[in-house]
Amino acid sequence: MADHYKYHPLDRSKREIRLSSLLPNDGTRKSKLIPACHLFHVALDEKPNFTALSYVWGDPKDRRVILVDGFPISVTRNLYDAMMVLRPANAPITIWIDALCINQADDEEKSWQVGLMAEIYGHSSKVVAWLGPADQDSDSVMDYLNDFGARAEACGAHHSPAPYMEAWNELAAEPGALRPPSKFNVWDALLDDLISEASADACGIDREPKSYAKTWRKLEELVADGRRARIPRRSEVRIQTPAGQRLWFSQEAADSLFYSISGWHDQHNLLPLDGIKRLFTRKWWERVWVLQEIALPEDAEFLCGAKRIERRRCTAALNAFTACQAVLASKFTNDPQALTPYQVRIGGVFFQHRATVMLASWSIYRDGGFPLVALLRATCEGSEDIRKYGPHHLKSTDPRDKVFALLGIASDREELLSLGLYPDYTKSFKETYKITMVALLRQGHVSLLSMCQTPKLIPELPSWVPDWSGCLSGVLQSVEGDHVTLLPAFSASGAESFQPEVIIRSKYGAIEAVALAGCIYDEICEVGSFPNERSSRKMPLPDVVSRAADRLIAVLLLTYTSKEGCKDFRDRMRAAVRTSVGGVRIDEHKDLARVGDDRFVDAIELLQSFIKHIKHRRIKVGVQNLVANGALKGRIGAQSQGTRTLLGEILGKSMGQLPCITRKGHLVLCSEHVKRSDVVALIRGAQVPFVVHRRNDGRYQLISEAYVDGIMDGEAVENCEWGLIDLV
Repeated sequence: MADHYKYHPLDRSKREIRLSSLLPNDGTRKSKLIPACHLFHVALDEKPNFTALSYVWGDPKDRRVILVDGFPISVTRNLYDAMMVLRPANAPITIWIDALCINQADDEEKSWQVGLMAEIYGHSSKVVAWLGPADQDSDSVMDYLNDFGARAEACGAHHSPAPYMEAWNELAAEPGALRPPSKFNVWDALLDDLISEASADACGIDREPKSYAKTWRKLEELVADGRRARIPRRSEVRIQTPAGQRLWFSQEAADSLFYSISGWHDQHNLLPLDGIKRLFTRKWWERVWVLQEIALPEDAEFLCGAKRIERRRCTAALNAFTACQAVLASKFTNDPQALTPYQVRIGGVFFQHRATVMLASWSIYRDGGFPLVALLRATCEGSEDIRKYGPHHLKSTDPRDKVFALLGIASDREELLSLGLYPDYTKSFKETYKITMVALLRQGHVSLLSMCQTPKLIPELPSWVPDWSGCLSGVLQSVEGDHVTLLPAFSASGAESFQPEVIIRSKYGAIEAVALAGCIYDEICEVGSFPNERSSRKMPLPDVVSRAADRLIAVLLLTYTSKEGCKDFRDRMRAAVRTSVGGVRIDEHKDLARVGDDRFVDAIELLQSFIKHIKHRRIKVGVQNLVANGALKGRIGAQSQGTRTLLGEILGKSMGQLPCITRKGHLVLCSEHVKRSDVVALIRGAQVPFVVHRRNDGRYQLISEAYVDGIMDGEAVENCEWGLIDLV
């Protein structure tokens, strides 16, 4: 931005910002190829009328020239394309564009203006989110989403996909609902058209479904004629929005919405799935800055090429798709043969996590918003299995922006300011992350230490600071919908609430370490391994039964290296099962819950199916004795649903992890970077234990959180001598 144009300083006392007046094409050849604008100052408190642009800067090397007050300025190709599309036909339009309206070469101005960005986007009359130029089918996809989204919006789907999951699961549970006879006649087609037509007219909020005398007469004729007929349910559906508003719409409308995309009657390619996936995985959806840009304005729309769709309509379309996908995925889990290839594909294509976070941010912000800790979890945590579930975390070119971009919409922004956290581009990313973590620890979020994974994308960070620049996955606990409450709950450091004292150790004015209340409880004496695997982070797709069984056996073998702990094979088995899944299971609601001994029989069933491959005599005999036991006999089947779930739990929880055993006989599941002589530490206020490495200077490096069997409910607290643990 330093080509020829010179910025004039903004007046902080007036809370000035710059706005851009985007000029129309004047008909000259130069004007047709080069967009032009004029920059001017205005006080934000004067509530100027302007549109704000939300976009991705794009490749910094791919640049084009625009004119700013007559001076040629180099901008990224993506901004150039957006300006060309937005350029008005007649009168100028006023638009705020960060790359132009902020002097990017002035770190002090940049820090100050970034602190105002929440107000800038919140005060704008509209935000236009530029997704990029049109591709081979984006125009048709945008048209489809506008049409489908309008019907979904009329049914209230812009609020949440949850009501539709419930209603459509009930619909899909009807015998033959998803797979009627494969051959259809003309009467079937006519019936479908009639139902679709009636349901489309019935779609509406706060009004009764109409009476369709002609439709029902035709349905009665079909039934009387002996033809197969599906008569729609004539009830109504009521949903309650997150804000407590009650909305009504017809059941026929909901069924029609499901019918139009689900392949209910063996139709194929109802959804332009590939095009929708390409649209919702464009670069715009993965950038952390655009989260506040789309969350704050009252009015927002998406622009792709020359096509537009309103934020609310886009949200409704994606929510309806997500609900349909969840129904089909559940159907596949319970009865894989019930689905067509088209339905299997819908149920197994996961690309919308980032888009869902973006589109839900507006209603979340209106309902009170999330604190920074919740926003960091929502935008940093993700899945290990990227190929299946797609990327989850949001990115930023500058690592500092993973924090600064969220501060504007954080509900605890003022409290964090009092703790010394605010946008400051004069500080390094390393110092920014340390200041952020200290502030969050002082708020009481000690369990954020579980997000401190090894290795980090940014190796310069201290061990006690999460690397928010990348994707953090594989943590023991999930979170509730508030992204703060941990699920399931552990209490390794005690059940009582504890407000931590965070002592900062500084050197040359910079934070070097923190001291937290804790105790060293035990020491790792043996580290296990998973046989025949080069990396514990690679998901073993073929032969999952043998891989899961091998991993369970690897944990079992560790129990024989210690004289402490287990009394007999049953005890060994129970401890090994709990440890192999990190102490958690997937419950009937698909949430994480404490496992206890719920997977014990499933594990015996798993090893029984693998019995001829077990080489260790004591384990083989132990399994056979348990199978022959009267209490278990008759409960051991061949690959029950519980056993299939256990396979996924073992393989999922052991990715990037290794089993260990301590000197006191506790089985441990923790990071694959653990070594013998590392120690188990309890940190006051944290729900889970940690494995730390003792340095020669008496300080500790955090290796990872850990599941330590036998002390996850505070059993070790009584014998703990609390002191300070210095983490570097």
